[in-house]
Amino acid sequence: MLEKHILNKTLKKLEGYKLGGVVLWYRRQHSCLLYAKNGTPVMVGGKKDLDDGKDLDIVVAVNCGNGKISLLFIDTKRTGVNKFDYEQQVFADSMEGKPMVLCGIINDVKQLWPLLKRARELS
Repeated sequence: MLEKHILNKTLKKLEGYKLGGVVLWYRRQHSCLLYAKNGTPVMVGGKKDLDDGKDLDIVVAVNCGNGKISLLFIDTKRTGVNKFDYEQQVFADSMEGKPMVLCGIINDVKQLWPLLKRARELS
């Protein structure tokens, strides 16, 4: 399955988990490269320069109960891809060991609940 299909299904599932109280908030991290009339590349929708790495696709505030919240960064990949890009791996490594933060990859929407469950268990 293509990444865009997995991303769309994941966003729909997150909306359902939001209604159920597991997800407090989520945001699609979207950026793209556009070109001005003079040909100058301009990055829009993100906080990165042309030389910076790629953002993970989604950031989620997960309700852990007892007033605790964890942050879950998700990157969606096409079926069969289970690794971050280099720049994404650098970001994930920088988050490793931080309290209440988890980074993960989804290449099938069925992987969302186990990832949310891991994020909830960080407390």
